[in-house]
Formats: sequence, structure tokens, C-alpha cells
Amino acid sequence: MKTRTVKPLRRNEYRAIFHKADYFVIQHLANFIESELMNFVKPGKTVGDLGCGEQPMRKLIEELGGIYTGVDFSQNSQNTVQVLASITEVPLPDNSFDVILCTEVLDHVPDTYRAFQEMARLIKTGGHIIITSPFSYPLHEEPYDFVRLTPYQVQEAAKKAILKF
Repeated sequence: MKTRTVKPLRRNEYRAIFHKADYFVIQHLANFIESELMNFVKPGKTVGDLGCGEQPMRKLIEELGGIYTGVDFSQNSQNTVQVLASITEVPLPDNSFDVILCTEVLDHVPDTYRAFQEMARLIKTGGHIIITSPFSYPLHEEPYDFVRLTPYQVQEAAKKAILKF
């Protein structure tokens, strides 16, 4: 399994800048992700941030008492990615996480079904997976921008991975 050495532009926080074209999208993403993390991350819960990049949600997860593990295919600018691996082959044991965070990543994975199978393997019974993925968004991080997922594709991939949706 090879890791890529691409250094794409990555967010170190989900902060919306009013004069930018994606202001409303970023604001909505930040609100959704933060709300879901506050619902599911409790002290001592293990959280896997798959495709963590610059780890924009790490601080919040740790403030909520979560035990954070960042997974990405390349090291970030702060050298804080704990597990260097593809989202489709994470070298961690089954049932590693109470919560999986996978935000704005699946569009960069050529095999969506395999990514969902891996998340299903890594999540503990009764755990929660928080996913966001762009739908109507320009090409970015080229040439590693592979797919735009519809809600139906997400449901189908989750179903095939035997995840409750």
C-alpha cells in the first residue's frame, strides 16, 4: 500500500470568510460538523478522523474529552497525523472507534464502497459515523478528485457495508 506525497491545499479550520464564494457552504459545514461532534463525542470516546488533513476539528474533539486519532494518506504541515494510510486500508484493529469523522474526503477516494467497508470495520457497535462530501463543487486537489456522491450513493455504499443509515 503506497501513500501519496501530494501536498494539496487543506483547511486547518472550517472558518467562513464572508467575501469568499463558498462562505455559506463553509458556514453550514462547520455548524453541522460541530453540532454532530457535540452530540456524539463524550469523555473517553475514541474518535477517528479519516482524511484528517490539517485536523480542523481536533481541538473541539479533544475539548469534548474525545481521544483523537488522525488518519490521512500524507503527513500534514504540523506533523500531527498519527496514522499514514489510505481510508480504504487503515492499519488499525476492528472496532477501533466510537465515532468516525470523514469530512470532505470521499470525493478524493476512487473506491467509495471500499471506504465504507473500512469505516464499517473500524466503527464500534453502536458507534456513529459523521460524513460530509461535496456535491456541486468545482474540481480541486487534482488529479485526486474522483467523484461527487449523491445521497443515494451514500445510502447504497452504507447498505453494502452493512451500516445502519
